[in-house]
Amino acid sequence: MGIDIGSVVYNYHHGLLRFGTVREKFVENKWTHFRVDWVQDQVYNEGVEWTNHLRNEDTRKYTFRADEIRPVELDHLKAVVRDLDDTTECVLSEQ
Repeated sequence: MGIDIGSVVYNYHHGLLRFGTVREKFVENKWTHFRVDWVQDQVYNEGVEWTNHLRNEDTRKYTFRADEIRPVELDHLKAVVRDLDDTTECVLSEQ
């Protein structure tokens, strides 16, 4: 599964799992890079704001190399989340 504009991708770095949609793809220094529109990204944004405050510089990552993101099969992810939700409900109802 390749990564193109419109692909759903994830990034896992420093214990933070992020999901987003690729909005731009380009090659620079022989690497394919991507710009991603991340969703539900408040934890990352808060962390970056704090780090920026401490360092007095912009530490936000705007582009990602191809080895830093992975494609997501959205239908599979939805099914997994649905099954986890169902399992969690069952476990909680047994308590």
